[in-house]
Amino acid sequence: MYKRQTFFGPRQSTLERWHKEGLPEDDSYVRIHGLEHIEGLPIDFGPLPPFKEEVLEVRGNHKIIRDRMGAIVEYELEPATPGFVTRKWHRFPVQNREDFEQMLWRYNPESPARYPDFWEDKVKCYRRRDYPVSLTIPSMFWRVRDWTGLRNLCIMFYRDPDLVHDMIDFWVEFVIRATRRVLSDVDVDLIVLNEDMAYKGRSMISPEMMREFMLPGYKRWVRHFKRHGIPVIMLDSDGYVHDIAPVWVEAGINATTPIQVNAGNDILRLRDELGHDMAFMGGIDKTRIARGGEALRKEFESKVPQLISDGGYIPCCDHGIPPDVSYQNYC
Repeated sequence: MYKRQTFFGPRQSTLERWHKEGLPEDDSYVRIHGLEHIEGLPIDFGPLPPFKEEVLEVRGNHKIIRDRMGAIVEYELEPATPGFVTRKWHRFPVQNREDFEQMLWRYNPESPARYPDFWEDKVKCYRRRDYPVSLTIPSMFWRVRDWTGLRNLCIMFYRDPDLVHDMIDFWVEFVIRATRRVLSDVDVDLIVLNEDMAYKGRSMISPEMMREFMLPGYKRWVRHFKRHGIPVIMLDSDGYVHDIAPVWVEAGINATTPIQVNAGNDILRLRDELGHDMAFMGGIDKTRIARGGEALRKEFESKVPQLISDGGYIPCCDHGIPPDVSYQNYC
């Protein structure tokens, strides 16, 4: 029997449903289902000090805030589906080079505050562990988009490519310097690079632009992580990844998740296209889990046995589990 692990679990509203359908409220679905525990290392890659968080305006069920990243964002006060966040972005902290340079003082990679209190004691516990630990890092496209916003970043690629290169180069060096301590203190099993760089059916950035702006940085990170003996470097991107995953393979990234079915991904075709240079986690259509019965059986049997036999695959839902999935179907 192979070890089972979960990565994209139930949302808050999903858990509320499951508690009504038989999941004990004082227990964990991870323990009940024999899923393997994995722990994320608590390193802070954000601005330190963070921007002052404040509510700027309230409009009915919506509030407009400045968040810790410096963005002005609109949220629902009471989300219709707890655990799923819908946002409207009003403004981002970096509009030009001057904004970027004025923000850099908040990103000191050697700041002691990036590590939690009693870090040395935590390291002793990690060294005695019998479970894997992961380190999740905001990747290049993700972090620069946090600073500029997607629309502005897409324009900058053409109108101010030097600024984009400088922001990406800064972030690559920042991550290397900020992670030296944790990688020296702890044997890390898994790096997760958060990127989210694709829509349904298309990527947000072309493979050609990735090779120009990001591939050198990916390669530096991969060398850095592999020098510390980390076996799995996983790229997390929602959306359609067939066009851009080959660039990750070129960089030495060797796993990806969540392989969203309704974005157009075909996990079996990805295996044919990428071979065993890329492992996968996810790929089980959440809408088929919700339907259950024959639809779920076909979804599972069309993918999981073949991929498990082939190796390099952990089956799970193709993102967070929504509340239309019953506990019975999840079981």
